[in-house]
Amino acid sequence: MLSSEGLGGSSLSGRGDDCCRRRHRGAARALLADGNPKDAETALEEANVLDPASAACWGYLALANLRQYDLGDDARVDRAAACVEHATQLGLADGNLLTDVGVAFAAVDRLTVAVDVLRRAVALPFGGFTKHARLALARAYAKGRRHVEATDEYATLLAVAGDAEAGVLRAEMEPILKVLGKLDDDEAP
Repeated sequence: MLSSEGLGGSSLSGRGDDCCRRRHRGAARALLADGNPKDAETALEEANVLDPASAACWGYLALANLRQYDLGDDARVDRAAACVEHATQLGLADGNLLTDVGVAFAAVDRLTVAVDVLRRAVALPFGGFTKHARLALARAYAKGRRHVEATDEYATLLAVAGDAEAGVLRAEMEPILKVLGKLDDDEAP
């Protein structure tokens, strides 16, 4: 399992140059976007040696591990969960990153972790990511058959949705409402 000590928490820890940390983290983000999670993980581990208390670095490590799971490495999901737990303890408050991590956990069916991470993203008081985070949360609830919570999130989204968005949201809600008995087969939301 990853830890700040296991990633080289040596005399370099905490004394790294800010520019170097940002360079490693920026490279890792680019590598993740380019579909290269293994090299992203390496860059993040180097950044983590320089600053093991970086919540964002731990969040991106979670994402790098989950992306490697997509490539077939099942042990990565547990490592990702440990990384996101550490990021949480360090106060990760990047709504976009939390949303991306939550969506990635939902994609590998770790719905309890996904919901927890997405709820943290939705609870943040700022940012344009909130609608995306809430939609991801509604979908994670629905995937986990937590239909009441899913409809609550969809209802919150519907309250601020435009016509086109509302149509998509209603279409996603339809099977959930049928399960709850709130919609007859011949009705549409």
